[in-house]
Amino acid sequence: MTKKIVVEQTQMVIFEETELSTQKFGTWDDNGDWPDGDLFLLPLADVTPFEGMEIVKGFIVHAYCGNANYSDFCGFSSRDVAYTTSRETAEAIASDEFGTRAAG
Repeated sequence: MTKKIVVEQTQMVIFEETELSTQKFGTWDDNGDWPDGDLFLLPLADVTPFEGMEIVKGFIVHAYCGNANYSDFCGFSSRDVAYTTSRETAEAIASDEFGTRAAG
């Protein structure tokens, strides 16, 4: 039996490289390295506010195993989650991960 992959729409904060240090230590750590993907994204609810932060519409995918050829995303395989600004990318990640997780 497999888990249903959940995609949740929410407000996200998109970061520029110079803004990464505005968040607590370890925020961007993913198995000792940077998160996967071409963006730095976090849900608004998880962000320590900073001057000039940009809030965008985004999606959380509550299942993520590892890097693949996605765009517009930030993936944390160590946390089993991916964030994206694209519904298509969210659906692709969910589709790719479907069936890879045993029900818990």
